Amino acid sequence: YGYNLLGAAVEGASGLPYGQFIKTRIFDPLDMIDSRLDNPREIIPNRVRGYQVVNGQLRNSEYVDISSRFAAGGTRSTVLDLLKYARGIMRGQILNQSSQREMFTSLVLRNGYMTGYGLGWGVHPRNGHFAVNHSGSQPETRTHILLFPGDEFAVAIACNLEGANL
Repeated sequence: YGYNLLGAAVEGASGLPYGQFIKTRIFDPLDMIDSRLDNPREIIPNRVRGYQVVNGQLRNSEYVDISSRFAAGGTRSTVLDLLKYARGIMRGQILNQSSQREMFTSLVLRNGYMTGYGLGWGVHPRNGHFAVNHSGSQPETRTHILLFPGDEFAVAIACNLEGANL
């Protein structure tokens, strides 16, 4: 619900529908040609089918219309486009340096406990390197993106098997 609320805030602040805003401000400038808000009636070239394992047998995932989740997982993309997104973040093409720093800073509770979560990103060092990540899952899919901003290195994984360990 939080991400849908955030999407509504983006619409209110920009005066644009959320899908048009992210297409104009993120997808087009970063040449993310295979990314879009989901539309179950649209023919999406190379759209994959989701699977799940039930009683040890591979089965089709249950169909769920994710388009209503617009800002909370209602997007279709590819691993290559996720890497373009990662590169755009690390090169400052989406947010200014101050906003990016805030997004990648762990929130701190009143008792001083660091949550390990920034603004939409897990914030956890890996082998002595600053790293941030974001994952998602829903029927048909699981995704994970891991960025090492100081090293300008990213990993993106997408899988069409529900419950896969990425």
